Amino acid sequence: MTTLLDVQLARLLYPLLVEIAAGKTPRSTQQFLHLAHTRFLSDRRVGQLIPARLGRVLAVIRHFTEQHDLPDLTRTVNLPRDHEPALLEHQSGDCFGYSWAKATADFNLYGAIAERALTSPHRLSRETATRVMSDYYFEHREPYAQVMRHMREVVIENLINGMGVAEAFEVEARLLAAYQGRI
Repeated sequence: MTTLLDVQLARLLYPLLVEIAAGKTPRSTQQFLHLAHTRFLSDRRVGQLIPARLGRVLAVIRHFTEQHDLPDLTRTVNLPRDHEPALLEHQSGDCFGYSWAKATADFNLYGAIAERALTSPHRLSRETATRVMSDYYFEHREPYAQVMRHMREVVIENLINGMGVAEAFEVEARLLAAYQGRI
């Protein structure tokens, strides 16, 4: 399930992927995350970005490129799914030579439409979202006790975006569990 946060991050990180394609040098997941964290230092959403969520964010961009019959721009980032570096270079090669100017305008429209579709009319203020998150956590502490400090800010962002509290906790707990299972 794609969340509003996934689409927001995709819109934020898409230009970074275009820059990487223009530079014709693929990046590892860790290199890309470091670049994103450095570029968007003050953005909490990027600061909480982990490889498991990055896969979801890139899936938003991949869906766009597939719909528009474009080279797969996400191949500029070598995710753990990419076991063969030679295969990665072959598959990402056509995105390095592509002119992304028109596609970028199309992606901005695609992202805006996706954000509108996922935006809930029940958005919360940060203060309310923090209180709702805290209340839910204290009622359901057991399954989240070990991971809460890692997912607190992202859960709050999902609540601000209108996601239900139980769903916000569950989505982030699954992502974090998947990420920690790879470490």
